[in-house]
Amino acid sequence: MKAKYSFFILLLIAVLLGCIGEQREGSAINVSGIGITNFSASVSSLFSSETSEISLVLINNGDFDAYYVSSLLYNYGVLSIISNETYLDILPKEQTELFYWIIKAPSLPENQKITISPSVKVYYKYFTEASTQVALVPEGYREEVPTSYSCTKSPIKVSFEVRRPVRVLSDIDTEFTLKIKLKNVGPGGVIFYEDGISDAAQIISTKVDTYIEEMNITYPSDWELVPTSQFDPTSLQNDGKIISIGSKKKIILSYKYFKNKMDSISECINSLKNGESCNMFSTEEEGYDMLENIMGQMRRTLKVVRDEELIIPIKFKVSPDYISSNMAKTEDINVKMKYGYETDALDFEKAITIKIQG
Repeated sequence: MKAKYSFFILLLIAVLLGCIGEQREGSAINVSGIGITNFSASVSSLFSSETSEISLVLINNGDFDAYYVSSLLYNYGVLSIISNETYLDILPKEQTELFYWIIKAPSLPENQKITISPSVKVYYKYFTEASTQVALVPEGYREEVPTSYSCTKSPIKVSFEVRRPVRVLSDIDTEFTLKIKLKNVGPGGVIFYEDGISDAAQIISTKVDTYIEEMNITYPSDWELVPTSQFDPTSLQNDGKIISIGSKKKIILSYKYFKNKMDSISECINSLKNGESCNMFSTEEEGYDMLENIMGQMRRTLKVVRDEELIIPIKFKVSPDYISSNMAKTEDINVKMKYGYETDALDFEKAITIKIQG
C-alpha cells in the first residue's frame, strides 16, 4: 500500500508541474537553456539622488555551457547607471551567475513622483544535438526493427520524420525523405549575431531574428542526396558544404544558407509585385498563384519562428544492393546546431517597479 500511495503522490506532482520536459513561461527551472530566477531592486522606493542596485540571477539549465552571455537593462527612464556587471564569456551548465546595475535617482523637485518599470534582455549562444536511427529492410521483411531517438535539453528541440521502416526495392533505387523538424521550445527567440560581442547594445543593433548560425547533418556516405526544390545540395556555395568523415558524410549549413535563400525568395516576390519576371517560377502566372503561400511555406523551411516548426526535408536514395535480401539495417542520423538566443525578464514574469520621490 505504501508504494501505491507513493505512486499517486508522484503522479499528482507530475500533473501539477506539467509533463516532463514541457516548458512554461514564468518558470526558470523548466527552461532548457538560460533561465532568470531573480530580477529585483535592493531598494524600490528612492528619494532624489539616492542609489539602489538592480540584480539579475541567471541559471543554465540546459545540457551545454552557454557562451557570450550578455544582458541589457532597458526602460530605466531617468535613472542613471553608475556601474554594472553584465557580461560573461561562459556560463557552465547547472551553474548560476549574478549580474547587477548600480543605479542613481535624479534630483527631482519637491513632491514630484516618478514610477519606472525597468526590464532586462539576455543574449547568449547555445547548442542542440539530436540523433535518430533509420531502419532499412528488404521488401518482404516482416519483423519489427527497433530504433532510437535522443535530443539534448536546449532551447531548440529537434525531431525527425521518416518512413519506419524504409523498404529497399530489389530492382530499382529507393528514394525516401527525412524531415528534420526544429522547434523553439524556450521562452525567447532565436537570433544570429557574431561571436565574442560583449556589448548587448551592439548585439541588438546587429542581430538578425529567427536564423540559426550553423547546422550539421551527418548521414551514411552510401546514401545519395537527391536534389529537390526545398533542398538542393548542388547549389551550396559559400553558404554550405558537404564533407566526408570515414563512413559518414556531413552537410554543413551556415547562417548565410538560410538568410540568402530567404532573401532570394523575397526579391523574387518583390519583382513579381512590380510586374517584373522572376526565374524561380516557370511562368509569371505560377508566381502569382503561389504569391500568397510561398513566403509562409519557405519561412517554415528557413526560419525558427515561435509556435511554428522549421522543417528541412532531405531526400536520399539507396541502390538495390544496399541491403541483403534477408537482413535489416539501422543507420544513425545526427544533427548539431549552434545559434544565438534572446530572452527577457518579462518572459519569466519577472517585473520590478521603482518609485522616485522628490
